[in-house]
Amino acid sequence: FLHEDGAADQIKQVILEHIGLTALSLAPRFQKALFLLGEGNNGKSVYVNALCGIEGHFEGVFPRGSTSSSCPTTWDSGGVVGLQSREMMVGAILNAVPEVSGRFRDTPAFKSIIVADKVFSREAHSKLSQRRFSCGHLFCLNNLPEVSSDSSEGFFRRCLFIPFRRDF
Repeated sequence: FLHEDGAADQIKQVILEHIGLTALSLAPRFQKALFLLGEGNNGKSVYVNALCGIEGHFEGVFPRGSTSSSCPTTWDSGGVVGLQSREMMVGAILNAVPEVSGRFRDTPAFKSIIVADKVFSREAHSKLSQRRFSCGHLFCLNNLPEVSSDSSEGFFRRCLFIPFRRDF
């Protein structure tokens, strides 16, 4: 798939490094979330499906049960929603979201989760717990993300944008 996309050698190298680090649960050392960026019909979802598989159809690169789909725009949501969306990543090797929606309102949780700092999370009807998530993160977007309240470089320093320009 990487060869078909016509991606530059550097981009291919970054994507392959991300897969390798994620498979070894070392992605937080990379301190980046991969954002696949481009309008629709360009292979972003195909790539995510190849990594995660499609239930009932085929296995992905990562074993069943080792992936999650916790949207980063919910991590800083107030109350239970944000805490429970983080909890979805417990035990995951890869957190892959095929379509990120919403705006990054406040970014402390995003920045902490990407580098595996401790954050609070909570299962439904349970007590708060602190966790470190060592999974790799892969997010698909049609456009650059909107960030409301963070004017520092801390947010974008943790983002690596990979252009998907083909139209299939």
